[in-house]
Amino acid sequence: MKGAGLFSFFLFALPLYLLLRTGSLSEVGLFLLAALIHEAGHLFAAIALGYRPKGFLLTPAGASLRLDLSLAPYRKEVLIHSAGPVANGTAMLVTFLFLRFHFSFLLLYFFFCNGLFLFFNLMPVKGLDGYQALHAALSLRRDEETAERFLLPLHRLFFVFIALLGIWALIRFHNASLLVFSFLEILEGQTKKATRIS
Repeated sequence: MKGAGLFSFFLFALPLYLLLRTGSLSEVGLFLLAALIHEAGHLFAAIALGYRPKGFLLTPAGASLRLDLSLAPYRKEVLIHSAGPVANGTAMLVTFLFLRFHFSFLLLYFFFCNGLFLFFNLMPVKGLDGYQALHAALSLRRDEETAERFLLPLHRLFFVFIALLGIWALIRFHNASLLVFSFLEILEGQTKKATRIS
């Protein structure tokens, strides 16, 4: 079972790439802090809505907070899945305010790390928060099957976008993390159907 807020393969591949490329532990630490902020958003929302985490799962495909949302009302699901990106957006805003008074490359880098988690996780790709939140929101008005039929073309479009972006990143920056993420998503899609839990 998956929990709310699947982190992409970036959680492992991009920090390793940054460390090898720059040798900067502070950049890797800030990237992982942005990931922690994202997951903390899901955790605090789940606890506030009365759900207790069952654990934290780290896999080669990423990390997730393990929650049982199978009986959760769709409104609560939308809030829990949206909480991670909202936490990253809040961190971006706070960092921006600090940047106005004191510019630092590391603050700017942290701003962009949070932006990466915010925008990447909002994409309507299965396994990401954007897909799960949209699925739950559409299921409020329609049945799950109709929501799935509506979201499947969006999932495919954004998935192709991520794969093409991954090819570009591999050629331009010698970074294969997006391609590996795409490959893992394909494997996951082949082994299980979409569920209400991400």
